[in-house]
Parts: sequence; structure tokens; C-alpha cells
Amino acid sequence: NLSSCTWELLPQMAVPRVGAVAATVADNIYICCGMGSDSQHHPRVLERFGQRRKNRKSHRIGDESRFSWHQLPKLAVGRIGAAVLSARNRLYVCGGNRCKEYFGDAGFFDASLCRWEPLPSMHRRRSEAASAVMADAIFMCGGEEGEKVLGGVERLDLQAPIQWEVLPPMSVSRVAASAVPTVTGIYVF
Repeated sequence: NLSSCTWELLPQMAVPRVGAVAATVADNIYICCGMGSDSQHHPRVLERFGQRRKNRKSHRIGDESRFSWHQLPKLAVGRIGAAVLSARNRLYVCGGNRCKEYFGDAGFFDASLCRWEPLPSMHRRRSEAASAVMADAIFMCGGEEGEKVLGGVERLDLQAPIQWEVLPPMSVSRVAASAVPTVTGIYVF
């Protein structure tokens, strides 16, 4: 709670998970992917934490009782290590892995239509990549594929035609790094 500088517990999600990824779309928090109670279970459930739809205006700002978790359409394949980003009122999911299977697919959840749509696959399968949205494009930097740490970078232009473009690689390969977009470029740490 920013106004009181305190941490507050939220209601429990329907699906417990470790290594979940999250992003915000239109003032709602979306949680997906991760690993369930054992290392073989990867939840496909997408959950949204946001305002209840009925009596939305009858609550004061800051009144947490008006917020709850909602289950939404499932991802095609459960995974961990995916990149999840928000742009254009959509939640984008790229790559990830399930056990020893690595993914190069991408797709988005359209929050206004409440459905998943596929995107072209990346040129390289990758998990634990640093990712960022900048200049109406998604950037995927590094990551891993099995035991191999990657240094390659790909960009998905979100304007037509929507396709992945291979960019020059980073000078140092990175896995489980963070990417931060700025006005001058993307920094990967």
C-alpha cells in the first residue's frame, strides 16, 4: 500500500505456483505460468487480479474488498521461465520451458476480448530471457536453451507485418537477467 508504506496480503490465487510471471494490463494484474506443487506440473491457468465488475463505483479508492482473483482462458501449454509483457492492452507470453522441452512460441491474451491469439514463433527457443517493450516492439535478449546460455536478441514489431527480426547479439550471453527500456536503448543486467 503506497499511501501507508505497508505490505498487505492479497486473497490467495486459485492455483498455487512457484516461478510465476506477472504483468499489468488496464489496471489489472495478470499471473500465469510457473510450476505447481511438483516439478512436473506447470499450470496453464491465467489469473487476473482486479476489480469486481458489479458495484464497481460503490467502493472507495483503496478499498481492497472490491478486488478478487478471476480465472481466465488457459494457455495452450504450461511453462516456467517465459517472458510476460504488457503492450497494447494485451498480455504477451514468449518462450519458456517445461522440464527439458524449450519453447520458441509466442502469443498474446487480448484482455478486451478475453482470448488467446498466436503470434509467429521466435527464431530461437529460449527460457529465462530478459525482455522489454520499447518503441511498439517486444525485445527478447539472451536466455537459455538447455545447458546453453544465449546471447542472441530478437525483436517482434507489434505493427504489421508482425514478425520476429534477429538483431545483433549482446556482447555477453545472459540468462535470468533483467531488461530495462530507456529513451536511449535497452539495458540488460
